[in-house]
Amino acid sequence: MRDQSGGIHLVAGDLQGLSASATERGILTKVRARLRGRSLDRALSNGEDPASSPVLTRRAAWLTSTKNRDALARSIRRLLDPPSGRRPGPSAAVPPHRGELAGARMPLARVAALLEIDEPVYARGVARLQLLLTDGDSALYAPLVTGELRGEVEGILDALEGREETW
Repeated sequence: MRDQSGGIHLVAGDLQGLSASATERGILTKVRARLRGRSLDRALSNGEDPASSPVLTRRAAWLTSTKNRDALARSIRRLLDPPSGRRPGPSAAVPPHRGELAGARMPLARVAALLEIDEPVYARGVARLQLLLTDGDSALYAPLVTGELRGEVEGILDALEGREETW
């Protein structure tokens, strides 16, 4: 069961149980949450309370939804086990840093496994993962120091499970 919402952390992808004023289930809130996705992800990854605004609540619910969790887990699995036998053609996509990726294989596999099981995860951790996978300047693509990706992924694991320091 993934619905354990409320308090300062939304840890599930279901909006049931939250007050109508907290979720503003209207189409306008959905559109705002989708259009402002990256900035909302940054706010959540920095510890903003998902319940502090209807748009953040909606974004946190989408991030922690089964559909999004499965998509993120698939993305990680593709990073760890790219299709073999095919030579990549020209692409505008930034390739992951292979050396960093090799050093972070185990924690990345743990993140994928955690996303795939039916246990609640914290929106802050999913937001951090979303940014890691989609930001070309992240440690996955452009690490500043050796081991940066592994440290970031371990931090994401802590955030997914609500074990990170908040001070």
